[in-house]
Amino acid sequence: MNSEKVWTIKDILYWLTEKFNAAKIETARLDAQILLSYALGLSKIQLYTHSDKPLTTQEREKLRALVKRRLSGEPVAYITEQKDWYNLNLFVNKNVLIPRPETESLVDFIVDEIKFNQTQAETKIVFDFCTGSGCIALALGKLFPNYKIYAFDYSTEALTIARKNAELNTVTNVEFIELDLSQEESFTFIQKNIAKSANIICANPPYVSEEEWEQLQKNVKLFEPKSALISPNGGLFLGSFIYEQTLIKSLLEPSGLFCMELSHNQPIQLISKHFNNFSEKSYKIQAPHQDKPTNSWFTQSDLEGKKRFLSYIGQLN
Repeated sequence: MNSEKVWTIKDILYWLTEKFNAAKIETARLDAQILLSYALGLSKIQLYTHSDKPLTTQEREKLRALVKRRLSGEPVAYITEQKDWYNLNLFVNKNVLIPRPETESLVDFIVDEIKFNQTQAETKIVFDFCTGSGCIALALGKLFPNYKIYAFDYSTEALTIARKNAELNTVTNVEFIELDLSQEESFTFIQKNIAKSANIICANPPYVSEEEWEQLQKNVKLFEPKSALISPNGGLFLGSFIYEQTLIKSLLEPSGLFCMELSHNQPIQLISKHFNNFSEKSYKIQAPHQDKPTNSWFTQSDLEGKKRFLSYIGQLN
């Protein structure tokens, strides 16, 4: 960036996009917009309505520092400490995973089922296991203020961020609770002190194996919390344990709804471990209620066709 030239917002946006493209950053244009908006304190729209505005020396210096961090592989969300996700504006830092677009599909599934059953105005209990930044719990809490949502995580740091996100998004019906979900006593505690069962259970546990973690892109491997990504037993340990406790302790109401995000084909492995006769057919998660089975465990595929969601739709006869 030539310091003698008068650099306008339009110039900087073009230069930055080209620089990120050269670095093989897939979201080059978007990242350039976000970082420039953040550095200047402007909205994305204002970048274009003020495109001829020159940057001051101080603004250019601030932007340089941000660009250096991005080129090192650091995700934009950690640089700006914010992530727009579903119906939320979330605070994020290196103590929590950055919420993924595919997890929005999990929320969509739950929301569609709630609307299909017309239970929006009822009082329901929701368990959210491995809440992290609180994204799933808060998205549901914001949409359904009558629901009572309990969100669990073992990480004190993550729960601090989740509570902050509840305040930022004015969601008041989510309670965040620190529990080690790899221990049976934690589920006993839930049933004794919170609720015997839930109408809805959602979970997004760590599901990456140690071997898979070694192959992750550097923007994930070097910056996101490893403990929130990997799980023993080929990535299956925690998801399997949560599923087993749900079954053994009847944590889910018979007419309840369950959805857990895992890695490709992991849901089939978990179901086959507990049920001999089950269909390996996977349903598109965006498909309507009528196209999915009820009163049985099944898998759902993400938008790329990967079988990633362990699911159950209970229906009273």
